Amino acid sequence: MSKDREKLGRWDFDGACKPGNSLPKDTFSVSIFQWVQKKSGGLKKSKSVYRVKGSFHYPEQVYKRAGEICDFLDNGGKLFKKSETVS
Repeated sequence: MSKDREKLGRWDFDGACKPGNSLPKDTFSVSIFQWVQKKSGGLKKSKSVYRVKGSFHYPEQVYKRAGEICDFLDNGGKLFKKSETVS
């Protein structure tokens, strides 16, 4: 997640299995979600709408693609799949 994206209605990505947070694996993924309003005030993550998966050894490719998808959604784009793998 990046702090500059943490705004109501913006799209962002996060992943608990990103490199450095778990045991080494061949692949990891990040989920894409939207920042929504909490009833008590503040922001929370929506349910994940998309997942980007890629090599544990090249996380920058996964993060780059996830950022591109967030930008696409922020500009009104629509997704017709639920996930993709970056090679």
